[in-house]
Amino acid sequence: MPPLPGTSYFTHDYQWNKETREYDVTEISEYDKQRRVQYQQFWDRLLDTNAYTKIKTAASQSLLANTLATEFIALMSDAKRGQANIAKIQQVLTEIVSSIAFTTEELADIQTAFTQSGMFSIYTLE
Repeated sequence: MPPLPGTSYFTHDYQWNKETREYDVTEISEYDKQRRVQYQQFWDRLLDTNAYTKIKTAASQSLLANTLATEFIALMSDAKRGQANIAKIQQVLTEIVSSIAFTTEELADIQTAFTQSGMFSIYTLE
């Protein structure tokens, strides 16, 4: 089904309406948004970014960054197995973004991985 402008598979459902001959778009529940996030896809895309390289470099130079990176990796491993701790993932994401000096391009890389995997539907980078 086609994502319509301003909508997404990760946030909406699409139902064909025979009468109007158009798709009806409805927002999905928070539960369904959580179920649709593709953590493995996010992780795979993140690994190929300069932002991930920045995280690794920061982790080698700072105990705080190392602790955050280790915790984030563990949380992502759990999430990829279907055991996402959403509140904790959000907390660690916020701490990573506020503790590591990412460039605009690196933040854009993270945002792209967020968008393509559906992470944006339940997490923020603030």
